[in-house]
Amino acid sequence: MKKVRNIIIIAIIITAVAIAGFLAVKFMGNGEAEYVFATEKTYGTLAEMYLDNLIDSVSPDGSVAVSPKEKILITVVAYSKAQVTVRVGTKRYEAKPADSETEGYTAFTVKVAMPKTREEIESVGTISVTAICGESSMQLSGAAVYPAEEMTATTEAQSTTTLSAGNYVPDLPDDAYEYTTLPVTGNQTAPTTTPHIQNDFTGNQMCIVTKSFADTWPLIAGDDTYVPYYTPLINGTLDYVTAASEAYNEDDNEMVYFYELSSGRKVKRDSVQLIPQQNLASNNVSVVSSAGYGGALTIKFKTDWKVPYAFTYGPQNYYSAMGKKYHVTGFTANYLQLTFYHTTSASGNVDVSGSDVISGAQWNVSGNTATLTMPLRFAGQYYGYSVEYDQNGYFSFTIHNKPATLRGSVILLDPGHGGNDPGALGLGGGVYESNVNYALAYYTKLALEAKGATVYMTRGGDSTVELEERKAMVRSLKPDLFVSIHCNGSTDKSKIGTSVYYYKPFSYKLASSIYNQLLSEFKNNLYYGQSNLYDSLADGTAYYPFSVARLEDCPSVLVETGYITNDSECMKLIDAGNQQKLANAIANGIEQSLI
Repeated sequence: MKKVRNIIIIAIIITAVAIAGFLAVKFMGNGEAEYVFATEKTYGTLAEMYLDNLIDSVSPDGSVAVSPKEKILITVVAYSKAQVTVRVGTKRYEAKPADSETEGYTAFTVKVAMPKTREEIESVGTISVTAICGESSMQLSGAAVYPAEEMTATTEAQSTTTLSAGNYVPDLPDDAYEYTTLPVTGNQTAPTTTPHIQNDFTGNQMCIVTKSFADTWPLIAGDDTYVPYYTPLINGTLDYVTAASEAYNEDDNEMVYFYELSSGRKVKRDSVQLIPQQNLASNNVSVVSSAGYGGALTIKFKTDWKVPYAFTYGPQNYYSAMGKKYHVTGFTANYLQLTFYHTTSASGNVDVSGSDVISGAQWNVSGNTATLTMPLRFAGQYYGYSVEYDQNGYFSFTIHNKPATLRGSVILLDPGHGGNDPGALGLGGGVYESNVNYALAYYTKLALEAKGATVYMTRGGDSTVELEERKAMVRSLKPDLFVSIHCNGSTDKSKIGTSVYYYKPFSYKLASSIYNQLLSEFKNNLYYGQSNLYDSLADGTAYYPFSVARLEDCPSVLVETGYITNDSECMKLIDAGNQQKLANAIANGIEQSLI
């Protein structure tokens, strides 16, 4: 049995290496293997084979356009025991291995800042890599570096349509990398941040939100855990600062600094700007207009100043832990509430006749808050809201409607990572998660379009898109659904399976529907007949505050299709046939969530 297991392990290793296209393996009758290159050179051990070919690939390759001071990620797939150095111009850098323990290829990475001037960039030339292990050494060139404005049209076109990777590039048609510009349907403020020192609050001050949307937290000392029922504040919101506090984040091993607000929550200091206290009069809020379109409802409010607000729904059942609420097993609310703080009067009726979501609206003023309560027409049927200050300065609040069918709906797909962020690495660094994510998203797009949906993607090809940019796309496009597609990763390389994550309770149904379809695909196709593994495959529909899931505008989930860090599962994930099956499962899950 041990001998058979050894043969299986060797087979997995050889399969991973063979995707580079240079190795064939002959198994002998005694269970041993000899390693044969295309040149028919035979090696007695794996170590000998790697020592003769220390470097497998360098990325980026070809030509790369860079701007002064721009940082680029250089990845070298090389023998895990080697010492790898990267030369950029006259400077040398030591690259760090992703896995130095395993015998085989792994990814060595180094992030390099480009020179400060165009003239210095011109002298960089070609990136050069050297690998040394014992008496063996090897050199390989990477990309030729040019100033961005001097790249030829041909090179620019190649840089936007070619995915850089270790050994693996998805076999997709050329038009799969074309980026369709997303239509802009609302005015959104670009994300900004303002750095603040630890002790800059001196009392008698207010703050103004400078970020597009600033997350908020409960007033719990020493705690920075996200909770799904706290409302982010829009750019321009004003509030009184009552204290400065901090919390230690164990994941990032750093302190997180907050301002505490008189509206009963706290906000990160780098999301706001302190201003002198203005002693503003109590606010008055009034309904300027309300109109339904396509079942959605937009209400415009006039306020005396940009007061803080909160949006909640209930009754909602949560799983509670450590004094806060997180997980759900469904969306159970039957009413919505919009609350304005520092407000002593409210007026105006809301016309809900054009809304498929809410059946009425009633004001209630108590102390310094005014709350608009809106019963749902159908319990549990709510699809998100959008908020902004319009060109007239009105607080514009839109409650979205659930699409009746997939046909005619608008969906935004998000291939996770990309560009200078490859994500998790598979097969010793030969497979970038970002490339697998793109292939899965592309096939999901095709499957959804075949069902009649209009589909957009957050990136085209191997481009860098920041998390806040992805969220800004949602807030601008206002899609019916947002799905971020990923592969999972773990330091435990034996882990397998699939999971889907949600944050907001109204996103649970979408997450659960996609998960059920993916799990069925894993059991019935990818792991057909391996019922002993079925429990390991089920990572579940799970709660987690991923940035791209922390959205108010529509059901938003993050899909983990499988573990790229498990060699066997990675091989399944890079198979085009499996990618199409998983994409169909995601599309079917999206469709099921609308029923």
